[in-house]
Amino acid sequence: MRIAIDSNIFTMQKFGGVSRYLVRLSEAMLRLGNEVEIHGWLHANRHLRDSPAALTRMRYIDHFPRFTRRLAHHAGDFLANRRIDRSPPDLIHESFCHNRRVGSASTPRVCTVHDMIHELYPEYWGPMDRTPEYRRASVTRCQAVICVSESTRTDLLRLIDLEPSKVHVIHHGFEHFEDLTGMTVADEGTVAAAAEKPFLLYVGARHGYKNFMGFLQGVAKSGLNRDIAILAFGGGPLTSTEQERISALGFAPDQVRQLSGSDSLLRGLFLRAEAFVYPSFYEGFGLPPLEAMAAGCPVISSNSSSMPEVIGEAAEFFDPVDQDSIASAIRNVLTDPARRSQLIAAGNRRLTNFSWDLCASKTLEVYQSLI
Repeated sequence: MRIAIDSNIFTMQKFGGVSRYLVRLSEAMLRLGNEVEIHGWLHANRHLRDSPAALTRMRYIDHFPRFTRRLAHHAGDFLANRRIDRSPPDLIHESFCHNRRVGSASTPRVCTVHDMIHELYPEYWGPMDRTPEYRRASVTRCQAVICVSESTRTDLLRLIDLEPSKVHVIHHGFEHFEDLTGMTVADEGTVAAAAEKPFLLYVGARHGYKNFMGFLQGVAKSGLNRDIAILAFGGGPLTSTEQERISALGFAPDQVRQLSGSDSLLRGLFLRAEAFVYPSFYEGFGLPPLEAMAAGCPVISSNSSSMPEVIGEAAEFFDPVDQDSIASAIRNVLTDPARRSQLIAAGNRRLTNFSWDLCASKTLEVYQSLI
């Protein structure tokens, strides 16, 4: 089967769950004997940069100069349409929700809905956010819609009037991080320095519904805040506002730190962390808990939205709006070696339910149903 994917998300994200999903899915599709090509002009996405050359003829740039990103969007659509017209694919998988259609309207098309966060928490995005409008256009335009969890499917069908039979649930795979290839000497030093004091690991953006400050309030309430450090991986440097709030919670200078780096560095941190904490109010799926399990790192997680569905019994769960609940979950894992070992074993069992090859084979069944 010949599958075309537009460049939309790859001009939007340098890193990110949606672009990682499409690259890993495409790599697995290649392994299954399909042809996949991502059409566009320029991209700054690291996942795509490191993918097989067969996936794309787009040009990688390290960052977009000012005003270039919008041009890359439109030029990417223009080039995609020209290439698709010259050599029509069997199917188009839209990379992200948008009101613009790439390719012929007669070509079967699929989109993936990763979450409904913009619709459920509009206060975090502002009045200029058009994602709900674009999402509605995409899911209406496509003959099949893939949701990454039952939780997301339920939210989608509740918020947008769609024929339920066209909406399919296919879970993500996860990063195995099988070795530490690519870790620099500096990264090794970073992991060693981090491990000088026991630490909890947090991964990703920290704004709004991600509930990073609620997590820190829970640590402060746990009574362990003088004994444990917090490492936030990714999400950009701590802001001055965050630093002020961290200080007000009683954390010592540099006790809460932000780090960025490679997947190898992240795996090194998972391997050395006391636990990984996932405090979000809402996630459509959530890859980081699976990545933590793959590294033998105990998971402490919010019990909301898709998290129980994805994580199963492999986490100590808490109510993300209750700091006492967060504090209790952290204490339960950090002060009880037996509970820690139980969670690691449960994580190993849980991982057998997820792989990119399984994700690709189920996605291919959806594709084939439209041909």
